[in-house]
Amino acid sequence: MRQYLIIWICVFILSSNCASKSEHILFIYFTGNILSQITPCGCSLNQTGGLDTLGGLILGQERADNLLFLIAGNSFFPSLVGAPELKGFWALKAVLIYDSLSFFSPAAVLIGSRDLALGWEFIYRLNLGKEAPLLSSNLTFQDGRFLFNQFLIKDISNLRVGIIGLTGKLAEDWNNRPAVQTVIAHPAFSGSLRIKREDPLKAARDGLREIRKRGARFIILLSDLDEQEERRVLSNLSGINLVISGNNLFPPERPITFGRTLTLRPSPRLRSVGKAIVSFTRNRVKISSENIPLSREIPSHPLIREFIQRGELRLNSWQNEFKKLFENAGIYVGLEQCRSCHPQQVQFWKKTRHAQASEALVYSKDESNPDCFFCHNTGSFGRGFLKNVQCEACHGQARAHVNNNKISLAKITGEVCLSCHAPDRFLNFRTEEKMNEVRCPPANPGAASNGCFE
Repeated sequence: MRQYLIIWICVFILSSNCASKSEHILFIYFTGNILSQITPCGCSLNQTGGLDTLGGLILGQERADNLLFLIAGNSFFPSLVGAPELKGFWALKAVLIYDSLSFFSPAAVLIGSRDLALGWEFIYRLNLGKEAPLLSSNLTFQDGRFLFNQFLIKDISNLRVGIIGLTGKLAEDWNNRPAVQTVIAHPAFSGSLRIKREDPLKAARDGLREIRKRGARFIILLSDLDEQEERRVLSNLSGINLVISGNNLFPPERPITFGRTLTLRPSPRLRSVGKAIVSFTRNRVKISSENIPLSREIPSHPLIREFIQRGELRLNSWQNEFKKLFENAGIYVGLEQCRSCHPQQVQFWKKTRHAQASEALVYSKDESNPDCFFCHNTGSFGRGFLKNVQCEACHGQARAHVNNNKISLAKITGEVCLSCHAPDRFLNFRTEEKMNEVRCPPANPGAASNGCFE
């Protein structure tokens, strides 16, 4: 069922020379924080999302000259940092997502902080000769040249729309991260330049001035900023009509107004797509917004589905090599060692869903998918592997405890659960309730509660 969140608000006054007395309509579809989620991860039942479903929605619209599709950052990678062994996999997925953009013809694609996870050269090289509308108003080379578009201008429905974009905070080593040369290479680019992130307020002010010079009257900011930086920009800069804020791992709440600026937040991982309808007459603008879940009720687009399937064949070949990295227990002692002292707890564990976690991946054919592997098993690169979510997945490696039982294992808090049951994957995960479902019986007879939990 489609869920609607609608708000009407007078946002700004148009100058008399940019609209007639008749009403004009602008449709804006937007998303952000795709986080390399090509298909629904399957972590919960009836999960929405997927690039093919997005294609079914966007490309299913009648072709019109009053429609914009915007992406508010963090499309290509799941996080700022990751294990070195995953770089090849991340790169293959990023190329697949980038190439899929040609189907959607977005008006602007903000480069968010996570989009530079493999180094700025990766995305820069990827875009050479293709010129997708990649956008960042505050990423520059040391000599002041912009890496991507400083701003974009679109003439839509008798209204000139200006779009600026602000990239969020980056990892400290981002200038030193080498690109994955084996995936993307371009002989005309030396890769010796360094870049910097400009102050967001200064960059927004400069971008706003440039698009106003070019006659833009409706201004959109695509933002990857955190709440503090975003508020600073909006507090000190007037004239932005609509903010689409993509730095958000939680489901969108009600739209937020800041002065005359309306802020909308899309759902992460393509759970849904935002839609804003901008209606404007000679001197007044109204914006309504809704959140459209990408459910299976929306027919997937066949060309995008076929394109993704071809890309997944390349991903599968990488995943077969990935699986070979996990062939022994390594540093982990394993379930049988735990059973020798804690048989009651192990018996209880066998009745929980943690005991069948890896089987879920077999059912969905994701047993070698790195995006799923580490939360459905116990293990890490170079340290070993155990099937399912065993004791040491939550309590930590137990060899020292086995050698000396006076050395306690780590207490389990809600943060441990949320490292896998993250809000961007599980929309309604109730931490305390779920902890009670997997809480083992007391380790010591007569204990009031299990001391392994806080």
